[in-house]
Amino acid sequence: MTSSSRKILTVNLSFDQVMPALERALGNIGANISESDRTNGRIKAKIGTSVWSWGENIIIIVTRSQSGYSVDVESKSALSTTVADWGKNETNIQKLARELSLIEDKLLSTSRGNMPSKAFHNLECPNCGGQLELSPDGLSSKCQYCRRKLVA
Repeated sequence: MTSSSRKILTVNLSFDQVMPALERALGNIGANISESDRTNGRIKAKIGTSVWSWGENIIIIVTRSQSGYSVDVESKSALSTTVADWGKNETNIQKLARELSLIEDKLLSTSRGNMPSKAFHNLECPNCGGQLELSPDGLSSKCQYCRRKLVA
């Protein structure tokens, strides 16, 4: 196991939508944004200490791609002497990708006048890992275990 993880995500949003969507998704997974450069498409964020780690730093770079925008996400252990992260960095990226996908779906369906089409029932709460329950209006979800409310 390494002490970092990296993944490139693709989103079908405009540049003006991508950056706020990423900022919201980071907030939904419990990350604190330390820098956000909307002009150049760069975000730095931190996730605090937990029972699993001494925290992680997340670096995001947004670039134009053929099918929208590419979002290069890297999650690194904050403590430089960390040898193994036990999957924590990969989990951070998976949670961010899930949140971004929900926000993207909401933005795209709202622009078409439809309700979001992606199902919430297979998603996990970023706070406790419990199952998420979709609200009647389709704009938010709530964890069935810890009752945390997430807005897409």
